[in-house]
Amino acid sequence: MQPNLEEVFGLASRVRVLQSIVEAGEIHITGLSRKTKMNNTRVSRQVEVLKELGLIEEERYAGIRMFRPAFDSMVVVFEKAHETKVEVNSH
Repeated sequence: MQPNLEEVFGLASRVRVLQSIVEAGEIHITGLSRKTKMNNTRVSRQVEVLKELGLIEEERYAGIRMFRPAFDSMVVVFEKAHETKVEVNSH
């Protein structure tokens, strides 16, 4: 399933969380909160949406939730007279 543009980029906070996860490669909630300068609750909310969209994966290490991108690349395609789409290339 390819997510739609509004689902992925509808909120600036969601974009910041996704960008931080991609840049880090793997990161936990506290690290995301520090990097994005958002509280843990807000970060957790965005992480859940990104997981539901299939854009990030979660793994637990000794009780610590770690998140990483579930894709190799993401491209937003704007075509004249066509619907804008998000193309996600997964590993």
